[in-house]
Amino acid sequence: MKGCQPVTRNGAPIAAFAALGAAGTVLAGCVAGNDAASLRPSQRCDAVAAQRFIGAMASTASGVELMRLTGARSLRWVPPRTIVTAEFRPGRLTVDYDDTMAITRIACG
Repeated sequence: MKGCQPVTRNGAPIAAFAALGAAGTVLAGCVAGNDAASLRPSQRCDAVAAQRFIGAMASTASGVELMRLTGARSLRWVPPRTIVTAEFRPGRLTVDYDDTMAITRIACG
């Protein structure tokens, strides 16, 4: 994940996480430059193959594998109860997870 800095959560490395606020809310953000005009069709994200990861644990390893399976150029982790921007980025993979770190949703954009 070029351009991302490893950050830890509870002592464990989690790629693309950045701490936000005093309450310890976590918001992800790893963007490697994704405007639709600059992406060839082969660089666009396709989340179909990644759906088998629903229920798997959100981790550095699962993030790397999800990006490989989808062809995404950037990864956005979405913790529970987090508001995220709605702009569409065809090369971005968005992965939601719950309080137990289980992946609940995988989508491109």
